[in-house]
Amino acid sequence: MDSVACITTHLGLPNSVIVEKYLSFRKMEVLYDQVSVLPTPEHPEGLVRASEDIRKKCPFGAIPALQLKDGTVVTETSAIVAFFESAHPQGALDGGSSVEQALKKMWHDRIDLSLFQPMLDAFRCSNGVDMFKNRFPCHAAAFETFKGRVFYALGKLEGLLAERKTKFTAAETICTADIRLYAGLEFGLNKAFGPVLTEEEFSAFPNMKALYDLIAAELR
Repeated sequence: MDSVACITTHLGLPNSVIVEKYLSFRKMEVLYDQVSVLPTPEHPEGLVRASEDIRKKCPFGAIPALQLKDGTVVTETSAIVAFFESAHPQGALDGGSSVEQALKKMWHDRIDLSLFQPMLDAFRCSNGVDMFKNRFPCHAAAFETFKGRVFYALGKLEGLLAERKTKFTAAETICTADIRLYAGLEFGLNKAFGPVLTEEEFSAFPNMKALYDLIAAELR
């Protein structure tokens, strides 16, 4: 990790969980600069986003942010993970043949675009409105739309998982799609964040639940 200075993160939040679990699974050690994105009375958008330094490094207000020793800052979880995949190709989770890499990327995009992002948007339009409304448009009336998209994705993925011939989403071993799936579901099921997905609702998707439990056990 000679080129890495640190990763600015709020441990436990879904985007940060993706990077944390990825690095932990690959047994990579980095320095974490822990900050808080949680709102305060003075800064409802979160104290860290009131920092001019953070706003320059993260123009969309999202963390984690990978900081390299040459001053380069890389934001967005997929880009951060891609950096480590490329910098340390031996044992890369999304490696393999051209077909294997394509299938892993396909599953990653399916999960990210159809489930993970709508899950976050549902939160942003419910319990997270005050936290996000100064960053981009968030309307409570949109909550049901995003929750509907979450359940549409769960149903679609449930059927696809039943047909898969691999242990995890796209391979016999974990890839980044699995880590993103885990992070999204862990967030959606967390009662502290709001009414995105209840345990009872999740039980209607047994293939998804079985895979979630399998990934969770593998990432421990």
